[in-house]
Amino acid sequence: MEFADLLNHRACVRAYRYEPIAPEQIKAILAAGIRAPNACNYQSWHFYAVTDREKIKSAHGAVAHIPWAADVPLIIVVCIREEILNRLCEGFGADRGRAFAEHDAAGAINHMLLRAADLGLGGCWIGPMNIEMCKKHFGIAEDHIPTAILTIGTPASPPRLRDRRPLAEAVTFVGEPVDLG
Repeated sequence: MEFADLLNHRACVRAYRYEPIAPEQIKAILAAGIRAPNACNYQSWHFYAVTDREKIKSAHGAVAHIPWAADVPLIIVVCIREEILNRLCEGFGADRGRAFAEHDAAGAINHMLLRAADLGLGGCWIGPMNIEMCKKHFGIAEDHIPTAILTIGTPASPPRLRDRRPLAEAVTFVGEPVDLG
């Protein structure tokens, strides 16, 4: 799929057909995550790839609002490594350091969702969660801070693309404008 087509094809998927994901596909998705841009090449992320069906099914309610979890074959918990977060905060101040680590995670998340779509899979980015329950539920290391959960799998139906605001409403030029017609 061409990149422009991929961008127009990807959408959040909240209904899946349970079908296991091939190990090569899981590896490709995770590899896309580590190719994301990141502050100082510190690679502040760590991913937990969850394939345990019972852990996935029971995540709804206990960890986050994921009512579609029963049909999800893969959850990726995206974490920030506390050691790297501290390093970024020491080098750039608390606010900027935290922002760098959060942006690193967001870049990795976007790369993984795009790669999943490229492989014909769907995904959804879930931010709000009970962090302590997430750590306990998935056995996340004490020095890893969960920041997002991705559900990945085969969409139950073709993803529904939602409209976006026109560029002219979403963009302000500072300097010479470009016709966004």
